Amino acid sequence: MPEKLVSLKIGALFAVLVASVIGIMIPILRWRNQSPKESRAGAFWYFILRSYAAGVMLALAFVHIIADALATMDGLTGNFPIGSVFVMLGVMTMMIVERLSLDFGSFFSKKSEDGVSVVSQESSQNPTPSDCAKPPYSPADFPQAHPYGIAPASLGLNYPADTIISPHAIQMQHRVLPLGPVQDVESSTDLSQDDAKPKVMLGMLELGIVVHSVIIGMDLGVKTDRPSAIVGLVIALCFHQFFEGLGLGSCIANVMHDKDSQVNWCKVVMMVAVFSLTFPLGGALGMISIAAESFHADNLFQPWLQGTLDAISGGVLVYLAFIHFIAEDFNRADINSRENLALRWLMLLSVVLGATCMSLLALQA
Repeated sequence: MPEKLVSLKIGALFAVLVASVIGIMIPILRWRNQSPKESRAGAFWYFILRSYAAGVMLALAFVHIIADALATMDGLTGNFPIGSVFVMLGVMTMMIVERLSLDFGSFFSKKSEDGVSVVSQESSQNPTPSDCAKPPYSPADFPQAHPYGIAPASLGLNYPADTIISPHAIQMQHRVLPLGPVQDVESSTDLSQDDAKPKVMLGMLELGIVVHSVIIGMDLGVKTDRPSAIVGLVIALCFHQFFEGLGLGSCIANVMHDKDSQVNWCKVVMMVAVFSLTFPLGGALGMISIAAESFHADNLFQPWLQGTLDAISGGVLVYLAFIHFIAEDFNRADINSRENLALRWLMLLSVVLGATCMSLLALQA
């Protein structure tokens, strides 16, 4: 590999390292004395920039990385599209990693709370007389009583007169429709995966980031493209790591203010170091692999290694862009409120703009 290319890659790894540190430290320092839940300042630009980063990641995956993978692996297995298979494998890898980390985290979190659960169950199985004195519903609550429910007219709902709604349905309606704050795990007698503690989500996010950062870093390390192509790739990766750091840093700041959290500044520094160093570590491993004699000993080894890493990392980026950026932001209840119509369309335009800008960089590659 030319010495100029080696120097460029070393500089690229350093640039991504700096972007990672800046991204993760901004929310940690911003909310070191206050929980992120209590602060909404800057939310508008935060979502706009996240949407722009999602577009950059999509174009990076489809226009740059996956396209290179398909071209590199073309013909290695005859007519079988092996490159597309590895792209799909990258998507499934992130699904499995996140599912396993969430399941294991929820399992161990549930075991640590068995004592609390037992106390809660005993208190619920042995209600006090005052709890049993009043039934959940009384005839006075529903003046237009019906043997199988209540008429919706008594509730002011626009249903046909002969429509009957059960009290259970109304109880569930009052539970689901209001979009209040998320309940703590301790307030529920049953710990579900959807109600996992923030520290469980933090562990899941950290594990997923470590896995895909190493893969994408190795992909950058093994690239032998022209310098202009690597520069465009590094710009997109800096965006990617910066906004990923913002997300992870916000999660860390949230856990730091959790009442049951044991995350101190020593652990915060360790998590920051793990996040910041995994990508450069993956890049170094990729550079070492192409410097080995075995990389040039067999002509088939290079396209298989580079094509596989390109395809898997492309699938990982597609998953991250759609699931952790686009779907996560565009499905938020506050984003979909009537008051945020302009913000929704600006976010959509930001996705298109980010994808367009990153796609145009392919003209110089």
